[in-house]
Amino acid sequence: IIQDQTKIPRAELMFTESLGDCQVMIELVTTMFDEATQERQQGIANYMAELQDLYAKKAWFIRSTLKKERE
Repeated sequence: IIQDQTKIPRAELMFTESLGDCQVMIELVTTMFDEATQERQQGIANYMAELQDLYAKKAWFIRSTLKKERE
């Protein structure tokens, strides 16, 4: 479960927490995609697939921001 923030953390910690939140969302959306597919709810499955892509891209952006060494 994604926890609310009561204090404003440092930027790197914010990115780290956001990455964890993205990973939680990817797992939830993947589960919902599988359920929708099993129930033959194609519209919902398509929407969940789009959300999977969205959160995967967000996670990639955050990982690249947190990467300390540049090549």
